[in-house]
Amino acid sequence: MRIYAIDLSRDINDEFFSNLALFTGNERPVSKRITEITLELFQNIRRYSATLANAKLEIVKDQSGYACRSVNTIASSAVTALTETIRHINTLDRNALKSMHTKILARSLQTKSNNPGLGLYRIALRSHARLNASFTQLDADRFELSLYVNLAAPQ
Repeated sequence: MRIYAIDLSRDINDEFFSNLALFTGNERPVSKRITEITLELFQNIRRYSATLANAKLEIVKDQSGYACRSVNTIASSAVTALTETIRHINTLDRNALKSMHTKILARSLQTKSNNPGLGLYRIALRSHARLNASFTQLDADRFELSLYVNLAAPQ
């Protein structure tokens, strides 16, 4: 198994894309999907993490293919809504995912605000796979969110 750990203390830049190309062996379709998913995970971490300390973003390659994994701290108040959103996303087929994504995007454009959850729909659409999340309570106010996305073959 190989792991490409992304430095979250810096913005994603040309070095990230160069390293990603080396990691994927320039497999263009794979590299594009990984980039799209990684950027969404990166944005989720930067926007919604209680802190960047101990946050991780990794791309994993093993015999079965690629996966993206993010770990970050979130407020305990976000756990229920996040769990429900992920559970709902995992029940949708591709057409329903597209429809929900479009509705959420239109709503966020009308309100001109960030819409938590939009990135999760994008990740599910790009990965063609279920989102796997686990939560570990750190203290009364914080949980650690671990989100794992397997990059299944495009359908």
